[in-house]
Amino acid sequence: MIDTATIYTPIGQWNNVYIIVTVAGTIAMFIFLGASWQNRLHK
Repeated sequence: MIDTATIYTPIGQWNNVYIIVTVAGTIAMFIFLGASWQNRLHK
């Protein structure tokens, strides 16, 4: 595990951005997969 002291440095700001981008990308992927599955089911 990373020490919490190293996270709350200026690098920690980028770490938060990285986490937000990763979570947003994962959610977008799930939405995309869900939409494609719905399209297959409706066809």
